[in-house]
Amino acid sequence: MDRTRPPGRGPRRRPTANPNPGPQLGPAPPKPKTPRAPNDFRHMEKDRPAWHIQPPTAEGLLAALGVIEAPFAERYRAVRQYVRTPPARAMPGAVRSELRRRNLLPRRGSGRAMACDSLDDARANVDRVDEEIVELLAERAAYVRQAARFKPAAAAVAAPRRAEQVIAQARGFAQDQGLDPDLVEGVYRELVAGFVALEHREHASFAYDSERGNTDAPGADGGDSDPGNAAPA
Repeated sequence: MDRTRPPGRGPRRRPTANPNPGPQLGPAPPKPKTPRAPNDFRHMEKDRPAWHIQPPTAEGLLAALGVIEAPFAERYRAVRQYVRTPPARAMPGAVRSELRRRNLLPRRGSGRAMACDSLDDARANVDRVDEEIVELLAERAAYVRQAARFKPAAAAVAAPRRAEQVIAQARGFAQDQGLDPDLVEGVYRELVAGFVALEHREHASFAYDSERGNTDAPGADGGDSDPGNAAPA
């Protein structure tokens, strides 16, 4: 191999260190982490496991839980228990939407309040949420009226054991949402008392209709006669 230099060029020089290196190029320093909002769970999306139930539908989930042909109450309890387990994190949004459409999951908001730029914005959002709450209370009242017709006697309406179960359940929901359970309990005790009064009126009206020969409504022929086990809303 010919190692001679081309004509016109001097001898090859060994490189020397630059006394003024300037800015060094290298890996960029890590960016500081931005703190997440308390209820921001978007970071969990990339860690979400794969959905393991096939077909990936509400019907597939109910079949996997063994309740596809069960009464509504059993399906509701099975779904509610399942969504509290780690595998439920992988449930596709379409499946959740279908379960909500069937009333097997509660129709709930995001749990994350939007940022408001003014007092008027905050009050407008409060009004929006209040409207949604009242709509849900109207739906609850409809089920309370139906419950009254399944009870054979007025003494079964109040159902104190069931009332305490409802309140304890509401406290649990509050804890899940990061809300003060004592606040929710106070609201629910007033709520339950009001709905028990509504149920008493509905039961009295149904009993009056039954005495006049209208026995088409459910529960006219009897039901759970234990007042403590009856199911008020």
